[in-house]
Amino acid sequence: MRGGAGTPERGFPSRTKVLCHDGQSSGPWSRAKPYNPRVGCPLGSSLDIQFFDPEEAPLPPDEIAFRKFVAEPLADGRRVRLSLSITPFQQRPSVEVEILDPGQQQVSLTSIVEATEPSMSLTMHIRGEARTGEYTALARLYYPPQPPVDQVRAVFVLPSLGEGAAS
Repeated sequence: MRGGAGTPERGFPSRTKVLCHDGQSSGPWSRAKPYNPRVGCPLGSSLDIQFFDPEEAPLPPDEIAFRKFVAEPLADGRRVRLSLSITPFQQRPSVEVEILDPGQQQVSLTSIVEATEPSMSLTMHIRGEARTGEYTALARLYYPPQPPVDQVRAVFVLPSLGEGAAS
């Protein structure tokens, strides 16, 4: 038999608590209304599943910020792996990331429109002739059309072709 909501058989981690909008906890033990085993709630109720840490409530747009921003050049000297995380948010923010070469010329740019997750990882490709030296990755967190809510910078050295870095 398949389990109800909140059991690994349903695809939810066993520690996930699913609350029904009628205020009752889900599960076969709450049978105030006819029970729907497919979704783990009484019939006529809707689910409210929270996928964030309850200790960290989502923040309004003017309070979100970057938590982490790491740039890691790959061994081929043409790509950079970026990892970033932001505080939990109530409204989906947009993120713009650009990479500047040692001469402060833009060599890569990407935009994430209305991010759905607070943690992201992406790989950016460097355009043109890659030069060894100190590169800068800049990230901006914003809600269009307002100015950025937060900005961060990560400096990294692009290895010569064949020098060691992550692959």
